[in-house]
Amino acid sequence: MQILGWVFDISDSKLKPYVLTSSIIFFIFSFIWIFKKIRLSLSKYTHDFDIVYFKRSDLDGLYKLSKELLPSVPTKRQIKNVFNANKKVFKMVVEKRKLFGHEIKKYVGFYSILPMTGEARSLLEVEQIRGIDFDSNHIEPISGSCECIYLGAIGAHGTRAKAHAVGSLKEKIHLLFESETQIIFTRPTTKDGLRSAKNFGFVPVNENVRENELERLYVLRKDDIHID
Repeated sequence: MQILGWVFDISDSKLKPYVLTSSIIFFIFSFIWIFKKIRLSLSKYTHDFDIVYFKRSDLDGLYKLSKELLPSVPTKRQIKNVFNANKKVFKMVVEKRKLFGHEIKKYVGFYSILPMTGEARSLLEVEQIRGIDFDSNHIEPISGSCECIYLGAIGAHGTRAKAHAVGSLKEKIHLLFESETQIIFTRPTTKDGLRSAKNFGFVPVNENVRENELERLYVLRKDDIHID
């Protein structure tokens, strides 16, 4: 007991330097250990995006995103009716963050691909209908065998999310033209949408109309496809 008491008696001025040095070494090694733990945890952090089909339960999320990203949006009833007509018209951009084994998913964007009925195509060709006016009676129930497609809204929060949305849409356009699709219409309402449409090769339906490039009806035909 006397020996232990002597060892831990830091009131002895001769022992203070040793105790101080030991304490500093202990804190240094503790800091290094904590730093390595944090670094290891951060190395397991992932941040990615995915494209998934819209589900009925996503209606409020899609409507909220639409109002945040677009100048004008259809009603919830219209969105629901279009979805009921064809379950594959809406795609959602999902942001996925994973840290410490816990994954957080959040909708950050969307786009829509609408297969048109013959009646809807006729209305589009004479510019008598707008995307915001579409309802279930304008939508074909089977996407893969439709000759006419309308690209609806596309939007996302953040540069990476936008890139994923545009990349997915570009791939989808290629697949459409490899199937039965002959013609695709779109009416961009945002600068990002217009930029993408031009990059895909869309041209105005009516070249003689001198109006703002936004809100004009654009078309891309199978024979003229050009996607960089």
